[in-house]
Amino acid sequence: MFRRPLANAMYVSAHTLLALGSWTRGLALWLLLHAADLWPDHPRAGAWATYLEGVGLLQHEDADGAVEKLKRAASELSDAPAIRANLGLAQAAAGDYDGAIHSLEATFREAPGLMRVPSLCLALAWSCLRTGQVAKAREVCSQAEEHGVSTPRLRLMEAFVVGMETGRMPSADIQRILRSVPGATPLVLDLALQLAQRLKYDLAQQLIESLPEDSRGTGYGVLAYSALNAEDLQTALWAGARCEYTTHDVGGAAMLRSEIALHQHKLPDAVSHARKAIDNGHERSEAHEQLGKALLLSGKWGPAVEQMIEALHSGRASALAAGVAALASINAGDMQTARGLFTGQRSGDGLGVAFAHVAQCHIMGNDGRLDEVVKLASWAMDEIDEFPAWLRRAPLLRKMAEELHSALEAVIAEADAAADEAAWHDEFRTVHERVSALRDECCQGTLD
Repeated sequence: MFRRPLANAMYVSAHTLLALGSWTRGLALWLLLHAADLWPDHPRAGAWATYLEGVGLLQHEDADGAVEKLKRAASELSDAPAIRANLGLAQAAAGDYDGAIHSLEATFREAPGLMRVPSLCLALAWSCLRTGQVAKAREVCSQAEEHGVSTPRLRLMEAFVVGMETGRMPSADIQRILRSVPGATPLVLDLALQLAQRLKYDLAQQLIESLPEDSRGTGYGVLAYSALNAEDLQTALWAGARCEYTTHDVGGAAMLRSEIALHQHKLPDAVSHARKAIDNGHERSEAHEQLGKALLLSGKWGPAVEQMIEALHSGRASALAAGVAALASINAGDMQTARGLFTGQRSGDGLGVAFAHVAQCHIMGNDGRLDEVVKLASWAMDEIDEFPAWLRRAPLLRKMAEELHSALEAVIAEADAAADEAAWHDEFRTVHERVSALRDECCQGTLD
C-alpha cells in the first residue's frame, strides 16, 4: 500500500541530492535503485539509476560500458538533455566520434545553455576533428568563444584547426599550451597518429615536433607502437624511422625496430635489433624478453629459453617469459620451479597469455586437476586462434601444439574411464580436436 508513495519520496529525494552537486551522486543512486525495487514499473527511477551508473562508469574510464548505460537512459528519458550530453562525452571517449557529434549537437539544440560547459564543447570539437570535419570544428570553437568559454584544451583545438586548414601547425602556440597543460599531450599524439595514417606525414611531424625536444623521440615511438597494435605497418615504419632519427635512446629505438621487424617477418633483423637494445643498455628484462620472442618465432627454442630466464633474473618479466621458462623447467622434470614462476600475477599480450596457459596445463595435469587442464588448453587455443599473421609462424605454433598435445595426453585415459561422469568430457574432445588440427596444419607445411 505504501510502496509507491515511498518510492516516489525516494525518487524526489534523489533529485534533490543531485541538485547539490556530484558528491551526492552515490547516495542518489542508492535511493533510485531502492525506489525502482519498491516500484519496478516506476516511470523514471530505473532510468535515472541507469544514467548515474553510466556516469560512474565514465568517471572510471569504462567508456564502452558508459555508452551502453547512457544510451538506454537517453532512450527512456528523452526530455533530459544532461543525459544526452553525458552520452556524447562517453561516445567521444569510446572513439564513436560520429555518435558523439550526433548526441552533442542534439544536446546544444535542446539546451543551448550547455554550450557553456567546456567539456562538451571540447568533446564536440575533437570529434569533428577526428572525423575530418575541420570547418565544423572551427564553428564549435567559435561558438564556445561567443559563450565566453575558453580553456587551454579548446585553444589547442583551435590550433589544430589552424594547422589543418593552412597546412602549417602553429607550433609555438601548441608548445605554450602544452607547458600550461601537459596532460593535453595525448591529444597531440592521437591527432598526429590519425594524420599519419591518412598519409599527411608533414602535418603529423609538425605536431610531434611541437612537443618539447626531449620528448619527440618518445612521441614518435608511441605513434609507432600504436600503429603496430592497429596492424598499420606503413605508419609504424614511418614513425619508427622518425623515432630513430630524433631520439637519444638508442636502446629504445632498437627495441622498436626489433618489434617492427617481427611484424615484417624479418626475423634475423628482429634478433639483431634486440641484441643492439641489450648492448645499448635498454631495460634488461624487456630487452632480453624481446630477443627471446624473436628467437621463439625463429624456431630457436633453446636460445629463446635462455633469454627468457635472463629476463626473469633481470627484473619484472611478463607472462611470456614466465610461460616459456616454466615449460623449459617442466620439460627438465623440475615442476617446483615451474610452479614458482606463477606465484605472483603476471600480465602480457596474447602470445604471453597463451604460453602461460600451456605451462599451467602441465602443472594442473601434475596435480590431477584434469578439468583445469581442459579449460586452460581451451583458453590457450582461443588465444592462438587470435594471433595476428606475423605471429603465425610454423615453429612457434608447432611447439605450442606439441606442448598442448602432451598436456592433454594425461587426460585421455581419465576421460575415457570417466566418460559417463566427467562433465568436462565433451570439452576435452573438442579441445583435443582443435589441438590435433593445429598440429596437422604445422606438419603439412601450410604455415610459413
